[in-house]
Amino acid sequence: MAIKIKTAPVKEPLTLAETKSHLRVEVTDDDVLIGLLITAARRHVENICSRALITQTWQMFSDAFPASGEAIKVPLPPLVIASITYIDINGATQDLAPSKYTVDAKSEPARIKEAYNETWPATREIMNVVTVEFTCGYGDDETDVPEPIRQAMLMLIAHWYENREAVTIGDIARETPLAIDSLLTNYRIITEL
Repeated sequence: MAIKIKTAPVKEPLTLAETKSHLRVEVTDDDVLIGLLITAARRHVENICSRALITQTWQMFSDAFPASGEAIKVPLPPLVIASITYIDINGATQDLAPSKYTVDAKSEPARIKEAYNETWPATREIMNVVTVEFTCGYGDDETDVPEPIRQAMLMLIAHWYENREAVTIGDIARETPLAIDSLLTNYRIITEL
């Protein structure tokens, strides 16, 4: 399966003002850098946790529907399935009616299966024949993101802000603060897709 973003988040889980307050920065000299660190921290946390933080839209592509009774696993919870399209055996793009499948958005990752007494439609034998489009994230506002995730981001940004190089010479080697891992533990999804 392949996955790509269709619509990126329009804002970040942290504002510049609250991040600067956490960093105890009062001047505007580093505003651009801090903004970049906020975005980098969001992406880092999304990758570590395998979930979306702020509302965004993704597309997932597959070369076929799964075997009968098996599920399509959809990453990046929490999510809502927007549509499933496929290319039929004649080469025409078709929308799969929501009545033909069921979505388990409570599982992480979410699962899609054919509805009771339904079967997946026949598709053309080509790559990326099935497209699942979904919207994911906790919401549109930074306060929709759980506070432990936001706190982990602030700590990560502070670490990066103070340690601007990947390696520091003449200093004791150290990892990103372990508190960040602790804050993110309950939000990580560890599974094979």
